[in-house]
Amino acid sequence: VLGKLIEHLSGMNVHQFSQQHIFTPLRMTETGYLPSKQLRRRAAPTEQRDGQWIQGEVHDPRAYQLGGIAGHAGLFSTAEDMALYASMMLNDGSLQVDGGRVSVLAPSTVQLMTAPNHVSSGIRGLGWDKQTGYSSNKGDLLSPAAFGHGGFTGTVLWMDPHSDLFFIFLSNRV
Repeated sequence: VLGKLIEHLSGMNVHQFSQQHIFTPLRMTETGYLPSKQLRRRAAPTEQRDGQWIQGEVHDPRAYQLGGIAGHAGLFSTAEDMALYASMMLNDGSLQVDGGRVSVLAPSTVQLMTAPNHVSSGIRGLGWDKQTGYSSNKGDLLSPAAFGHGGFTGTVLWMDPHSDLFFIFLSNRV
């Protein structure tokens, strides 16, 4: 739904929009949908599809049917790039890049995205987990202000503005 909304409002799909408005300004050069051949070779294989190992292609079957570009799956990255993104989130939507400050989100947007919302499964932000059955991967030491996400294949990103820290865990649980 988010991907279709972005495409409708901007005339770009979520891949094009995120490259232009988030990843390129933050100098996240190894993040995006549909990774290059070089980046695909560095991706962990997940499982087999049609007798071939999936490596550098989206694992989720719905996102695969959408050509690898979907709001819910298919984004590839590296720990270095994810560290840039996490730092931007912990700095209220901006980051010091190449001697200048780059803002990709307004501070009020970051606050809105990370504010606690009580839902049937626990507490979530907008696009972020805070305290649900899926947030066991955040551990017990982060503050209630922490927010993050764990991907199906085993990737984890959690940020804690109270402690000014983040952690990234890239794995392949499949």
